[in-house]
Amino acid sequence: MDGGTIMFLVTIFVPAGVWIVAVRSESSGEYVTRIEFFGYFLVAITVGAFAVVLADHVNAPAGRIITAAVASIVNYLFAPQTVRRCRDAGWDKTLAYLAVIPFVGFFIFLALIFKGSADGSAKSGAFGVVERKRPGESYSPAETFVAKKD
Repeated sequence: MDGGTIMFLVTIFVPAGVWIVAVRSESSGEYVTRIEFFGYFLVAITVGAFAVVLADHVNAPAGRIITAAVASIVNYLFAPQTVRRCRDAGWDKTLAYLAVIPFVGFFIFLALIFKGSADGSAKSGAFGVVERKRPGESYSPAETFVAKKD
């Protein structure tokens, strides 16, 4: 194998491995709502796009290293949020593992953005849906006001 092939494999498999390790290590029991997950998703897409643009402006080997490093960091931070969102949606952690597959992951992320909470306890208020809170978390005064309007 030449150096270009090795660099290509590192660019692909290191971030994927980081994703798998991050999914496996997430066992906090916490939840992430649709809105929070959508915010994490937008940040991950923006940072990834920035890394690709940055990598295009530097020489080939350094660009691939930058891309792999940024993708690994984003994966390490975003994978646990995906597991927490799967937990909130009532889905198995296996979907978070499958999200590492190109294109499949994008459709899993879209499904997680649009799928409501599993227990159906989201309350519809005057300004849309107020998602259920995590155990022990209280409502803000604004959320209480919106929930009482029903």
